[in-house]
Amino acid sequence: MTKVYFDENFPENLFLGLKHLNLSYHESKDFEFNYIPKEFYKSCPDEEWIPTVGENFGIVFTYDFNINKTRQLYQLSQETKTSFVFLRPTIKGAMNYWETIKILIKHWEEIIKQFKRLEKPFTLRITINKVEILR
Repeated sequence: MTKVYFDENFPENLFLGLKHLNLSYHESKDFEFNYIPKEFYKSCPDEEWIPTVGENFGIVFTYDFNINKTRQLYQLSQETKTSFVFLRPTIKGAMNYWETIKILIKHWEEIIKQFKRLEKPFTLRITINKVEILR
């Protein structure tokens, strides 16, 4: 079973709602959903959770595109085979709660299909208009 994580930038209620809705979506039965602040601890540094997530070829939803831009974190994610899904706002600045819900629901079937199809580690970027494979 592949472990899918949501980082602490996602509201816990959003994570819980998606986890609950996903129970009835048969295409994602092979995925276990986790919340990084619960699995580790609140404000856990990326350097601590990335290796553990990667041990299970985990996939992480995050807004923090800097993980992919910071050389040390990028190398760590590659070494540990941690995959990332980056959500990007439609306008510059922070993505609000409602926009996040719309993007995830709109693309959920495609996201799950990519999870099954792509070799790990991979990186996806999700916007309101598309699911894009970065690596």
